[in-house]
Amino acid sequence: MEQPTYKNYKSADNRIHIYLPPDYDSNAAARYPVLYLNHGGGGDDANWTSENLKGGGSAQFILDNLIAAGKAKPMIIVMPNTHGCASGTPSAPGKDDACTQEYLKDIIPYVNSHYRTWT
Repeated sequence: MEQPTYKNYKSADNRIHIYLPPDYDSNAAARYPVLYLNHGGGGDDANWTSENLKGGGSAQFILDNLIAAGKAKPMIIVMPNTHGCASGTPSAPGKDDACTQEYLKDIIPYVNSHYRTWT
């Protein structure tokens, strides 16, 4: 599990959790689809991979097991900390909210430039 930081469009450093499939390092020619998981209200990027029984998602173990069982294809999972951009107020029609902007301007370009993704 990697935990790099990226700089968002507001010049703030944000942490992001990135799951890489088991064959990522050994299969240097492969490119992978990406699943973006956003945490719920009050959470952060660490919730998806936490092993805490009351609030953890253990996403890395679940995906490793699904891939090993042939029930999921190898993929990259991106779990950003969007706590700072989330809002309970919907965006105006035709306008992107702050989290959508962060995904489009920062998170997706960061992931595509640092990992072997299918773009």
